[in-house]
Amino acid sequence: MHFDHFRARLTRVALLAFAIHFLPLHTSAQRPPAQPNAAEILHQMQKLQVLGSVLYIVAHPDDENTN
Repeated sequence: MHFDHFRARLTRVALLAFAIHFLPLHTSAQRPPAQPNAAEILHQMQKLQVLGSVLYIVAHPDDENTN
C-alpha cells in the first residue's frame, strides 16, 4: 500500500515537472520576421560593398534524354 502511494506521488511529480519544462515552449506563439519592402531592400543592397555574380546552368529541353 505504501509503495502504491509513493508511485502515484512520483508520477504526479514527474508529470508536473514535464508540464513546467515543455508546455511553455508550445504555448507562446512566434511572429514571422518583418518583411522589408522594395525600398528597404534596395537601400540594404546599396550599402553592400561586395559585387557578386551567379552562374546558373540547366539542360536545354532538346539536350535531355527522356527515353
